[in-house]
Amino acid sequence: MPNHAAVELMGTLDEKFIANSVAFEAARPACTMVVDGGPLRAPDGRLDRELIVDLVRSAVARMPAMSRRLRRTPLGLTAPAWVAVEQLDYAFHVRFHPAVVGDGTERAELFSGRGNGPMRLDRPLWDILVAELDSGQVALIGRAQHALGDGIYGMRLIDALVDGRPFLATHAAAAERAALAQAPQPPRTGTGLLLAAASVWWSAQPGLGGAWREYSRKPFRRRLRRWGGRLARPVRNRIIARRGLIERMLPPRHSALAEFDLGEVRAVARAAGGSVSDLTVALALRAVARVLPDEAALLVPISKRERGNGGEQRNHIVMTRVTAADGGSLGDLVAIVARQVAGARDGGGSGGLEPRAGYASYLPWRPRRAYFGPAEVHAMTLWPVLEPRDEIAVFASSYHRRFTLAVTASAGIDLAPVVAEFERAIRGAEAVAEPAVEEVLDA
Repeated sequence: MPNHAAVELMGTLDEKFIANSVAFEAARPACTMVVDGGPLRAPDGRLDRELIVDLVRSAVARMPAMSRRLRRTPLGLTAPAWVAVEQLDYAFHVRFHPAVVGDGTERAELFSGRGNGPMRLDRPLWDILVAELDSGQVALIGRAQHALGDGIYGMRLIDALVDGRPFLATHAAAAERAALAQAPQPPRTGTGLLLAAASVWWSAQPGLGGAWREYSRKPFRRRLRRWGGRLARPVRNRIIARRGLIERMLPPRHSALAEFDLGEVRAVARAAGGSVSDLTVALALRAVARVLPDEAALLVPISKRERGNGGEQRNHIVMTRVTAADGGSLGDLVAIVARQVAGARDGGGSGGLEPRAGYASYLPWRPRRAYFGPAEVHAMTLWPVLEPRDEIAVFASSYHRRFTLAVTASAGIDLAPVVAEFERAIRGAEAVAEPAVEEVLDA
């Protein structure tokens, strides 16, 4: 009998992120945690690499999704399945930057996640680059392919790395081995995998009638197109590689980073009559109108998970297009954003997503201090990714008392006005010059 507990089928939304090699390369959001470097050093002052890897091992033991890889079913008859790996190659997944990193361009390049190195579809879809900073701190730049999960699911991955108090990883390797040993072993053959996939699907249905309703709710032609897409994927990827389409469709990007006091941001949001999320999107719209006046509309991701229940869905969001006319006060703009987002949340998404410049989002992380093993987390930043046709993305996040703004855009877009818009609203700096921002071209 197939062990269906060993197989997790990809969802339809998850699969689009691996539809071809361009999508696979593009959809890699990143997170940067800057932590106290002292507790992560050996007595001789050098970075204790074994300790850091052990701490990552402990995260893998707590979050089994980090030890799963994708496997195709025979003839692409179903979506690929997540299956357990027998052993994680930590030399591949946890890399160490060879030099101490200073301020400026090199730091921004690393923090954005674009310098993390290769990711492979036949391995778990995450990696961490560890870098020593000239301040004595250590940066952990984590990256996950979007098929692994959306922002809410990604927060669970980040949470697996930390705790609310300092902790040791003395038994991390043993815990990880135990977790992998206890994980149901996936089928060894393609036929076994297909049978397990069918069993997974059937076990989720409420009987024969419910199974037929679930199957028939999607047009057969759509299912046929997806099947054809899976069969054509290897050929399509060879064509993409031969024509150099990854380089052409994923042009150079650059990024900016700014930090604010979270209390000040909340005060501005309250004064404007909205939430921190509404304020983030409103200011992003204002900023985009300055640098891309012909495309001043943004997508906003909305989680469809039930409140208080994250569920096991890896990607479970809808997108809505948000726009606003020029002029009016910040309060007016925040109200317009709030109405559009609320309407999309109640109605299940917007009817059209084009045209748009990109997207904007806000995700809060922990309100209290967190620790990576014995090291306190000083700062945390979530970085956006851009779809090939988008020009700009604004991603705000918060941790403890900090609000962090991360912006990524096409290389030709000036990011100083984007950060300046947030500066003016949050710090009351309407009359000051546009601030300098950390900026880097994606080589």
